Amino acid sequence: MKKLWIIGFLVMGMQNLFAQQDPMFTQYMFNMNALNPAYAGSNEVINASVLFRRQWLGINGSPTTGTFSIDAPFLQNKLGMGLMVVMDKVGKTQTFDIMSQYAYRIKTDEKGRLAFGLQAGVTQYAFKGSEINYASNVSVTGTDPTFGENISRILPNVGLGVWFNNEKFYLGASIPRLINHQFTENIQGMPVGELGKAKQFRHYFITTGYVFTLNETLKLKPSVLLRGVEAAPVSYDINANLWYQERFGFGLSYRNASSLNAILEFHPTNQLRLSYAYDFATTGIRRNTSGSHEIMVRYQFRKNKNDDVIISPRLF
Repeated sequence: MKKLWIIGFLVMGMQNLFAQQDPMFTQYMFNMNALNPAYAGSNEVINASVLFRRQWLGINGSPTTGTFSIDAPFLQNKLGMGLMVVMDKVGKTQTFDIMSQYAYRIKTDEKGRLAFGLQAGVTQYAFKGSEINYASNVSVTGTDPTFGENISRILPNVGLGVWFNNEKFYLGASIPRLINHQFTENIQGMPVGELGKAKQFRHYFITTGYVFTLNETLKLKPSVLLRGVEAAPVSYDINANLWYQERFGFGLSYRNASSLNAILEFHPTNQLRLSYAYDFATTGIRRNTSGSHEIMVRYQFRKNKNDDVIISPRLF
């Protein structure tokens, strides 16, 4: 099993050189700060969220992700500011991101705003090669000494985004990281060139959604997310969430060539929102995992102490 673990994650690592590197979220529509800095302040109240994701349960060393975000409007909703913290661990590789976010918001009509966002911060990247347990018949020095080393990098970065929303519709586009950092130098035992280097690649996101009022108690919100990574095919999520009295929500989504997902959400109060997502893998990996689990808690503070409700609550 240890040898399979090593081989599996080396293969995943090679694929990630030219594929999805950023953490994957099923509830991205409720965690938009992780994708787009221009989202900061768009709820027009102080908005805080915590998310925990355990991917591919049952596979040793599979991805584990935690996020914390907080954002708020300033200067009569003309400016949004936020903080985004992400910790992601895959096998012996761990990244820790902390990003400050800023959005300049322009009022387009009575209920619509267009925002331009910027984020800046650092990523701490660490690979603990010395903690890998090799099978008894595998010699570290006889195969690839790189995987016996520890690597640590502090990598600054910046990102851009644009966001528009009104009460029922949103549209956003972003590049969370503009700088393509190199994690390692040429790795011994690998071809010279790009395959001999582990590096970041820019990720591009476009997302949109709309809330349809079906009747007095039911609302339907379809949404789409497109992901683009340099030198990799475009991937997408297609989602539909049905809401009952804006308190209970149930959603289904499809992530191409990856998973089918279910989302449950409950609003016990106008301020507190609880949600859970389960991903069922549709690829061959489903034979080795019981699925992926994601839990999220969000809290929106009242605009002032005398408010009984949140100003302009939204389902995104």
